[in-house]
Amino acid sequence: MEENPTQAETIAPILDTTRRYYLFRSNRSIPLKNNVVGYGWDQVRFTNFKDAEAIINYIGPSIGRYGNAVRRFKAIKKGDLIVVPYHGSIVIGLATGEEVYDEKAPENGKNQQRVKFPMDEHGEVLLVPRHLISEGLQTRLKVRTSLTDLFGFSTEIEKIFANLQAGIAHDYKDDIDRRAQEIEVECKRQLLSNIRNGRTNLPSGGRGLENLVQELLRIDGYEKPYILAKNLFRASHADADIETSKYDRLSPSGMQQYLVQIKHHNGMTSDWGIKQLEEIANSQKASAYDNHQLVLITSGQIAEETKESARGKAITVLDGDDLIEWIWRSMPRLETETKLALGIAEVPHILG
Repeated sequence: MEENPTQAETIAPILDTTRRYYLFRSNRSIPLKNNVVGYGWDQVRFTNFKDAEAIINYIGPSIGRYGNAVRRFKAIKKGDLIVVPYHGSIVIGLATGEEVYDEKAPENGKNQQRVKFPMDEHGEVLLVPRHLISEGLQTRLKVRTSLTDLFGFSTEIEKIFANLQAGIAHDYKDDIDRRAQEIEVECKRQLLSNIRNGRTNLPSGGRGLENLVQELLRIDGYEKPYILAKNLFRASHADADIETSKYDRLSPSGMQQYLVQIKHHNGMTSDWGIKQLEEIANSQKASAYDNHQLVLITSGQIAEETKESARGKAITVLDGDDLIEWIWRSMPRLETETKLALGIAEVPHILG
């Protein structure tokens, strides 16, 4: 029997050659129902500046490569399509061309653009699971930059958006699938809140989070990740918590080595962890770590300017949302004791 066409093929997109397409990594604490996407640099009110160059000049040299993201933010106009990653899915909204600054918004999300997200008959924003988009677009969504251009995927984005406007939300048209997604989002939110506020049975004093990251690294195939002694580095403030390595075919030595700094924070994580990693180069043991990739992992939030600063120094950064996605992806292989310590119970659940 001939297979039926997929839902993604049922609506023919209408291409708009004047439209732009942007990946906007909005603060996930901002509800999608608000029909806005929020950006960092909270201390600078973007609405007070007529264009991106005025903002860049105001911030000064410290803006670094972040300037291109500011230019894209100010370039968003009515009719552009905004793709927002959201807990294993994406949402696509139509920009209204209205820029706002919301003082009551969560940190790292006060500079906002208004968008209109397609919704179902219950007023729920329609989501698209990532496994139903192309491999190329999935890969592009992994880019750490918070605001980047997606024009190369315009045809695919137009097709998906046309389906959403017609009320077709792929697998999420089914109420059970939508309910499962809602439960997953809430579980991730609660898990992150529990970790941040110490409402788990992990060891206290930051050691619990170090042990958790150590286990996650093992699951991902990193070689013998071990927790470093607290007095290993003798420089004034140099510090790292875990050393590990992983086979890398493209590395000249065949093995990439890593130093990981871990911060158990509730709220914003400053650039102090980045400075601690940088200071390792000044320690008495610097030569032993010359070829190590530096990584900062925190349960807290990280401001966009801090992320950009880290990228400019070749330091990889994972914030609280990244950590939760890592835990969730690793769930099938987490030790039972670890899941219990995190308050995770695997029991059948009736949806509906």
